[in-house]
Amino acid sequence: MDFNLHKQAVGINELIFEGMAEQPVDSDLTLPDYCPDILRILKCTITPRVTGVQAAGDRVTVDGNALVRIIYCCEGSRVRCYEQNYPFAKHIDVKNMVDNACVCVRARTDYANCRAISQRRADVHGMITLSIRITGCRDDELLTGAEGAGIQLQSKNLCTVSSVNDVEKPFPMSEVVEVGSDRPPVSQIIRSNAIALIDDIKTINNKILIKGDLIVSMLYCSDNSDAELMPFTHSMPISQIIEIEGVNENSIIDARLIVTSLDIQHKSDTSGEMRLLDISARICAVIRSYNPVEFPIITDSYSTKYDMKFDKKMFDYLKPIEKFRDSFVCKDSFDFSGTGISGLVDQWCGDITSAAAVRDDELIISGSVTVHIIYLDKDGQPNYAERQADYEYKRALRDKITRLKCDPTVIVTADNGVLSSENGVDIKIELSIIVAVFSNESDTMISDIQPMENQSAKSNAALTIYFSDEGESVWNIAKRYKTTVDSIINENGLKGDVITEKGMLLIPGV
Repeated sequence: MDFNLHKQAVGINELIFEGMAEQPVDSDLTLPDYCPDILRILKCTITPRVTGVQAAGDRVTVDGNALVRIIYCCEGSRVRCYEQNYPFAKHIDVKNMVDNACVCVRARTDYANCRAISQRRADVHGMITLSIRITGCRDDELLTGAEGAGIQLQSKNLCTVSSVNDVEKPFPMSEVVEVGSDRPPVSQIIRSNAIALIDDIKTINNKILIKGDLIVSMLYCSDNSDAELMPFTHSMPISQIIEIEGVNENSIIDARLIVTSLDIQHKSDTSGEMRLLDISARICAVIRSYNPVEFPIITDSYSTKYDMKFDKKMFDYLKPIEKFRDSFVCKDSFDFSGTGISGLVDQWCGDITSAAAVRDDELIISGSVTVHIIYLDKDGQPNYAERQADYEYKRALRDKITRLKCDPTVIVTADNGVLSSENGVDIKIELSIIVAVFSNESDTMISDIQPMENQSAKSNAALTIYFSDEGESVWNIAKRYKTTVDSIINENGLKGDVITEKGMLLIPGV
């Protein structure tokens, strides 16, 4: 018997492992001779950096370091900083590891506590949490057609995406820049931060070109008699080619750039003044790519010659809705009536949380931004405060969503704080958002068909009279009498595959 099945391979990105590991940070810091004494600690931060991830067998090794930074007041109510690195290595056992798996590790600080033991020593305790997520891509063979043995198929077109392997590629960036002749030389760097923004993505066969900017900002203490605090910002162009087998010009690319480490050292120029900044950063390109595919899936089947044996399964798939980049502004006001505020020294943004939901056919992305503020109280003394600025972004969707799948990237591109009154600060934060929106859909489909050669389904009648009801499906009638839909339509002069009025039909045999 001549009977053939046709199948389509679809890439499915599946979760292999998801878990967390804790890394304690315990340190006894001693200030070097060039640092002034600690009179009062304003803020202690622990910034975790993942420097390398290796997967060997069923074990994943995460290498990193924790940057401990203490911002404090010294004599004369001046703000100073001291930082120190602490390396760590963490091993995680993983079962069912597959080849070409994408290992994604993110580090966050749960808490950081610090107390001054003396004017030269500080005791630091903190906890870092490593979130590990491992994914792999496999091909799922879906039945799209069959021929032979009198097979009849009912199908519908499916528009979905075929996943390509997730990729995380780290790359370094470095540059030596001048602070400028119009600025005072650098005595000490108080804080530093960097964000990586994508401006353009171009895709060709098996390659992705990413262009953007690395924006570095910092606050430094000037090397002059006033020891004033000076902000500094510098932009570095990003251009990276990343090889991903299977992508093409029609692929949907969900890419983001994450700054995993930043190091800035101040150096002297030819005149001997500390006006040079040696900037070194490490960036990780996180890329999820999908290829749009369209093919039929079989929803029902029978044979005009044989009884059939078939299996059904529920198929979960992603329906692409929209991919976009946008920017918006978040505004908030903070009250300092408890201590009073006479001046704003510096403010910067830290951790960002984000969550996506659909309400009334709108995509809503909401979360909060941690705002760090160094200010002068009513007595002119430096103080530190943290506040949470909440944001909400809304966008009308082009299509209905069954179950939302969306992992938004939200980045602070700029922030500005001003004194609003004697005891308040108004903050304005510019946010950039990158989103690929999918709908999680499900359909029941036939996954396998086998004709039963020893069990004939053939009818002996050449013509059968059938009284149909309005709204009946011609497919169901043809399946009942083991004939074809076309033969019923042609024999009775029907204009469609649904009976429009109650009446008599002639059912021809096959």
